[in-house]
Amino acid sequence: MKITILIPTYNEEETIAKVVEAVLHADTLGNETQIIVIDDGSTDKTQEILRTTHLPVTVLRHEKNSGKGKAVRTGLAAAEGDYILIQDADLEYNPEEYPKLIAAITGDNVVYGTRSYRQGYIHYRIGAYLLALVTRILHGGTLRDIYTCYKLLPKRIADRLCLSSNGFEIEAELTGKLLKMNVSITEVPIIYHPRSFTQGKKIRAQDAWKGLLVLFRLWRDRMI
Repeated sequence: MKITILIPTYNEEETIAKVVEAVLHADTLGNETQIIVIDDGSTDKTQEILRTTHLPVTVLRHEKNSGKGKAVRTGLAAAEGDYILIQDADLEYNPEEYPKLIAAITGDNVVYGTRSYRQGYIHYRIGAYLLALVTRILHGGTLRDIYTCYKLLPKRIADRLCLSSNGFEIEAELTGKLLKMNVSITEVPIIYHPRSFTQGKKIRAQDAWKGLLVLFRLWRDRMI
């Protein structure tokens, strides 16, 4: 089995080399990997670091910052693996968690790495809880964390989702469409180290509202 690891990045000069190194040395339980870094129009030294460190990864670049969703979609178009795993370019998610995610694959299921609501800014924790609650109410299922970065899914399923979101709302779109397709989603607890705004955290409150709108739109379209 081959796993394509997508790393969308925007202005992560402090962490990008460390993250890529960690991914390169991560335990994937013997599975082959393809690593794709999507530089979403960085204006700092991210691109220079990727160009000069000669790491064995594929680097794709957007000339203009377009959002995490657009970066993920660009990566999906170039992915060659049987499975897709999304990895943020900061240090909030540790590639040492990969064995847990991969071991949870049972066939056609999707695996989410679920975070604890005990970590991070209180309004972020409340927002993550509410987004998961609205998802359960509108789309069913028992998911506790739909905005986790760690999503491991079969490429054949990812290709059927026809994703269109450009920003962080891609998390809501991806989850809503998986549930609409009745895909089984397995949640695996992971260790999560949230960073602060001063450390470069980018997701904002308006992104939660955009996610809610996507969830309601998908529900409305299903009801029509």
